[in-house]
Amino acid sequence: MPPKLTNRLEELALENLRLRAELAYLKKWQEYRQKII
Repeated sequence: MPPKLTNRLEELALENLRLRAELAYLKKWQEYRQKII
């Protein structure tokens, strides 16, 4: 693979991890909010 494509795939993989972590955090926050209401 050309270097640019490899770098782009690495960027997308990192973004995917970040978004998954953010989604997991938001789901936990939503669960917490529902329990205290």
